[in-house]
Amino acid sequence: KAGTTYRVRYTAQKEGSLTAYMSGRNLYVQYGSKKAVKLTDVDEDDYVNDNRTIAFFTDGARVFYSVGNSDIWVYTAKTGKKKHLAENCGELHGGNKYGVVSKNGNDLIYTDINGISETIGKAKAVSAFFNGKLYYTTAKGKTEYTVNTKKAVAFKGESLVSSKNYLYYINSASKLVRMDKKGNKVSIDTNVKQIMGANNGKTVIYNKLDKNGYHLFRATGKKVYRLIDESVLCKNLLKIQETKKLDEKYAEKNSDRLTESMGKNAVVAGDYICFTVKGMDHKGSIILKVNKNGGNAKYVRNVHYQSDEMSDISTLGVIGKTLYYGGKIDPETTACRFGKVTVK
Repeated sequence: KAGTTYRVRYTAQKEGSLTAYMSGRNLYVQYGSKKAVKLTDVDEDDYVNDNRTIAFFTDGARVFYSVGNSDIWVYTAKTGKKKHLAENCGELHGGNKYGVVSKNGNDLIYTDINGISETIGKAKAVSAFFNGKLYYTTAKGKTEYTVNTKKAVAFKGESLVSSKNYLYYINSASKLVRMDKKGNKVSIDTNVKQIMGANNGKTVIYNKLDKNGYHLFRATGKKVYRLIDESVLCKNLLKIQETKKLDEKYAEKNSDRLTESMGKNAVVAGDYICFTVKGMDHKGSIILKVNKNGGNAKYVRNVHYQSDEMSDISTLGVIGKTLYYGGKIDPETTACRFGKVTVK
């Protein structure tokens, strides 16, 4: 059974009347117009001692979530009750109405909705979960595992990004490919370096790299839009640094290249594409927006700490025009912290 498969989230997700989102260091859920409910109770000491990442997804009726590498829970919105689903199963990576997949160390674990768990394989990293199939990396390369048949086959593809309706990947010829639930594949663009994000429609965000630097693109269907080049981005960042009087530097004068590349995440927020750039001293991250049809990069938000520790916005999510962000933005600990901002 496949059903609709949901990939794991770390910031925010909305399905139907149910919204799940991170705020501060905890997970909240709101059902329709009801008051938001706090699902987790993770304090600063927990983060310092355990590095307790919260991973979650919602199917519109329930929220499945894991806290750190231990327990998996499910919250049912209509009843307002939460149930302990499994323990010692590691971090959640996605699932559907029949069960969830998690990773504990190198063990991949499937837990059905009744709480019965079984180890289904070994993996170095999980790349995507789409249409009842789990994509992960082993010592031999990428594997596609079909949960209901327990069949594993080799898969050739890199930089995988999944949504409810499509899986995107870069094939061995550096072509960007979109695959639907029936397995139909469409080649979208060539010479692609990295896929940065996608929505549940046919929009995907990616970049290319050549001798002139990075170039950010959006494709919707088979129509491709060149959003911004690295040389233009540098000029935009220099202006932002000056006008916003930022402590962190993101670009240098008389340079068309960034010291650090663009971040790995990008999202569609209304009429804009939002993405991140790391600071030159690894002490900050800046969130930028560019019009969905291309143009100059504009300031959204930055995070900076006067510390030798690296601070980095590593994950982005969006609901409507509200951008949710999080990552290692606490200089004292390994903790993640989360915030949101309206993109307009």
